[in-house]
Amino acid sequence: MKSEIKNFLKKYKTIRYKKGQILVRPGDNLGKIVLEKTGYARIYKVTTDGKEISWPIIRPMWTYSLISSILENENEYYAEAITNLEAWVVPMSDFINFLQAKKEIELETYKSVIIDLFKLSEKMEKLIFAEALQKMAILIDDLAQNFGEKQKNEIVINFNVPHRVLASITGLTRETVTLQILKMQKNKILYNKGRSIVVKDVKKLKLLGQM
Repeated sequence: MKSEIKNFLKKYKTIRYKKGQILVRPGDNLGKIVLEKTGYARIYKVTTDGKEISWPIIRPMWTYSLISSILENENEYYAEAITNLEAWVVPMSDFINFLQAKKEIELETYKSVIIDLFKLSEKMEKLIFAEALQKMAILIDDLAQNFGEKQKNEIVINFNVPHRVLASITGLTRETVTLQILKMQKNKILYNKGRSIVVKDVKKLKLLGQM
């Protein structure tokens, strides 16, 4: 099934976005599916008082673009590349035609979207009711489990998520984010290696997120 999707995508060129580049702005009519090949992005909204609120998920472009294109609503969000990003950009009509011709793939695609939305709802609920340190533990554990690379007993998150983005996701200030990370470093739960975060004690991190 994955090979069929890859063969379909071969017809389309990939587009490269630089770190910090805005892919989508409020008011843009998407009408296309953006499928990440490499790199990570975030979806966020700016409130009337200028505060940023991010989705608690990294690399969400294909899910967000699919939902937005199907609903045909006016876009209210920004999409920003938080690393260098390469993605296929496929017209919505082409993608829907492909799915309809491949019923099994169509079913799996919509199942995947539903699962992503369920996980998104769970993360948002956890982050709303958690204390500052717990919020950061939940978020870093999520990044480690979904995007980390296991190296012996440690997990390396091989991309740098700016503290302003972590703050936007958790609803904390940038200064509070930095303070919580320093606390976890002091307790030997994680440490920085270059621009990467290394989770040294996975069990402690999970327990901290469950407090």
